[in-house]
Amino acid sequence: MTTLRATLTALALFAFVTPAIGGEECTCKDIKKTGAGWCSECKGGAMYGVKLTSAKLYEALQGKKVKDVEKMKCAGCKTAATKGGTCKHCKVAFHDGKSFHSPVSATLAKGKKVEPDKIKCKGCKSASTKGGGFCTGCDAGIVKGLSFKGKDDFKAAKNAMTTLTKAAKTVSDCEACAVAMVTDGKCAACKVQFKDGKAA
Repeated sequence: MTTLRATLTALALFAFVTPAIGGEECTCKDIKKTGAGWCSECKGGAMYGVKLTSAKLYEALQGKKVKDVEKMKCAGCKTAATKGGTCKHCKVAFHDGKSFHSPVSATLAKGKKVEPDKIKCKGCKSASTKGGGFCTGCDAGIVKGLSFKGKDDFKAAKNAMTTLTKAAKTVSDCEACAVAMVTDGKCAACKVQFKDGKAA
């Protein structure tokens, strides 16, 4: 009787500390708040506020933290990682301590998330409530809840967001094309080369 009781107690403890096999915790609520992330449970996510249904597209958009600049073999990457910018040889962009293989993601990574109810400037608030726009007073533009300093970065962000939105929709037709769109790459399936989100 004592042995049976001990066995049942052990099984109860095991069930308590062990998560359900095959199940993962849904992170969709957090993704909705931040506008970025991937939920392994629901097989969906978002990047820069754009809903994604492809894990490959999400991975292509992710930036990777640069660990040791001095150990980089490519001189172009080393310079770009130090000063910010893109290595012309490797086509890798660097911003805020991260490397990006997607020019779309590198452009949008420059944006700072803004909350409309906390904006004091009337021009910025108007741009925010209208879904985007440029405030000449602050020399800053808003694209899908992200603020970009200067007209050049704002225009680049608008184009990048258009490409990302298009790529997210293209997934249903060809996932490889969607990835190629945001990386200026070539679709292995369709043999189409992309540049700035368009077929070159």
